[in-house]
Amino acid sequence: MLVGLALGLVLVAGMPGSLAPAGASHGGVAPAAAGSGTAPTAAVHPSVVSPVQASAALVTALGTYTTLPTTLVVSLSVTNTTFTGANAALFLNVTDYTAANTLCDSNDITSLIAAGPGGTQYLTFPLTTSYFANVTVACPNFLVDQAYINITMFIWDATNGSATATAVQNSYFQPITAVVLTTPTSQLVTTPTTGQQQTYSFSATYSAQYVGKVQLSVFNPTGGLAFQANLRWNGTTPTVVTWHQTVSGVYPYILGVYTAYGTFNTSGSVFVPALTPIYYNNATYHNTTLIPGLSSGAAGTILLVVGLIVGMLVATVVGRLVWGGAKPSGPAQPWTQQSAAGNVCSVCGKSFATPEELAAHSKSEHGMQ
Repeated sequence: MLVGLALGLVLVAGMPGSLAPAGASHGGVAPAAAGSGTAPTAAVHPSVVSPVQASAALVTALGTYTTLPTTLVVSLSVTNTTFTGANAALFLNVTDYTAANTLCDSNDITSLIAAGPGGTQYLTFPLTTSYFANVTVACPNFLVDQAYINITMFIWDATNGSATATAVQNSYFQPITAVVLTTPTSQLVTTPTTGQQQTYSFSATYSAQYVGKVQLSVFNPTGGLAFQANLRWNGTTPTVVTWHQTVSGVYPYILGVYTAYGTFNTSGSVFVPALTPIYYNNATYHNTTLIPGLSSGAAGTILLVVGLIVGMLVATVVGRLVWGGAKPSGPAQPWTQQSAAGNVCSVCGKSFATPEELAAHSKSEHGMQ
């Protein structure tokens, strides 16, 4: 998520007799002068005309999005006193702008100040996530709210008084810039879909701020886009998509996390094995009978009776064939010569040797033509 961060410059100079500002104004506690219980005030002398003055400025200009770590350069200036190493305090404060300018954390960075004469010194140091380690305690929504930082310096002098200076990016307003605390990471989760061969489920795990989309692109082994989907989570619920691929091979992919401050990719490949046939033993039982409309018992009884009748008929026929036998032939008869049946007179029954003789007989004896 994104964190807003604004930096500018405000100068508050202490007047003689003034006290160090209260801790509520800077997030830290103004240290007391050495050997005393309170910050010293300016000496009460009518002749004092040189009060301590201080200013602070952020030399580094932060952009709309600031990815940590980055380097900050701060200038600190004092007049009418010196940097002794014990007369100054410096705090880096983190404020949630969205949550009514709530102070989220205050970091003591006094050790960065070097002892030396008055004037201006420059501090260069890395701005890391360590300065934001406890921000969510006081500001639970810090990672999604707009925020800013300021650097506040306290300086005092036993003779000339004390002063406060705060560095922000602009002296007229506190602009917001998003601080990226989370290093983007992503990983593709691939699992075979149960019960569906060559079908895979895709989801993604990732961490980033200001995420627009989490796009998965799967490519064919020979090139070209094979599959594409947005795997950005719906709140705290992962987005799961399925991909069916019947062609075996190695399919490269790119998983891109698109954010407002850049795109971050991870890559890999998905191996699709050749389809392995799966055989199933399938037997279907139909509870029906030979004679529709009858129960199994009734149909069986009828078939049994029909079988008995047919069996008895077959047994009768076979029995007659087996035990009946052939009829005996009669006694032998004496041989008689039979005339040719074709030359016998139909009137008188006489037989003739040839058809011509029969024709002549029929004509002469019986007047037949």
